[in-house]
Amino acid sequence: MGALYVFEALEDAKKYWSKMKDGKLYEVEVELSDVLLRADMALVDSAHALLGSADQVAEKADRYWAERTDENAIVEVLVSRARVSRIISKDDNERYEYLRSRVLVRSSLPTSSTPFVVDNE
Repeated sequence: MGALYVFEALEDAKKYWSKMKDGKLYEVEVELSDVLLRADMALVDSAHALLGSADQVAEKADRYWAERTDENAIVEVLVSRARVSRIISKDDNERYEYLRSRVLVRSSLPTSSTPFVVDNE
């Protein structure tokens, strides 16, 4: 059985699309009966940053697979199938420009005692 991860929010999809080599971005339609899992990608991202702490990583994994989300969730959905309704972008230049704009926005934010770090997963 094949499966595919999709994001609920376009901005979340763009964040991950911008980091993918030869990434394509599609709008898809999914039937509720095709949803296998609805989880929080932010838990995966934060677990990646905690790789030295097995207990914390395990706690994040447990929350992910239990489908627990909070108000800051980056919701990804594992589906058995999806139908492409629109191609948003298949252009690498557009993807690079989006990534560049994210970096520029972050670097133009007011400074604080905590530096900003660009995601480079």
